[in-house]
Amino acid sequence: MVTVSNEYIKRRNMNPYQTTIHSLVPRILSMQNRNPMSSTQGCFDRNYWHFKTIIDFPSATYQQVVLGLSKLYSTESQNNSYFKHPVIKDSIVSGILYWSQIQNSDGSFNEYYENDSSFCPTSFTTYAIANAYYLTSEIFSKDE
Repeated sequence: MVTVSNEYIKRRNMNPYQTTIHSLVPRILSMQNRNPMSSTQGCFDRNYWHFKTIIDFPSATYQQVVLGLSKLYSTESQNNSYFKHPVIKDSIVSGILYWSQIQNSDGSFNEYYENDSSFCPTSFTTYAIANAYYLTSEIFSKDE
């Protein structure tokens, strides 16, 4: 697991935004199923992949966090401990690949109801995934 200590933050003279972002990354990563043996690897909807009794399908909206992770992964900075970090890389790749697996046959995505083909998760997640891929396209193999 990736963690950032308060001492690390003080040493690096991080601004409040960086401090907040770096403190939330471990929480974001804990929302993703990172088990490579799972059929839901890459899913950020913890209610779906972990608490199966709550909902029967994954909400695509949760996959939007790959954009933030991609920005952290691809931004070189003295204060960015997540730049080119292998855990972040794996989360991005599996998150984007999982997003593509949950797409409905008509190209839409679900949010609150199964087969609801919602406009919001379709448009917003497509924007987030496209930008995330643009920032990190070099980490994907040709097959992916």
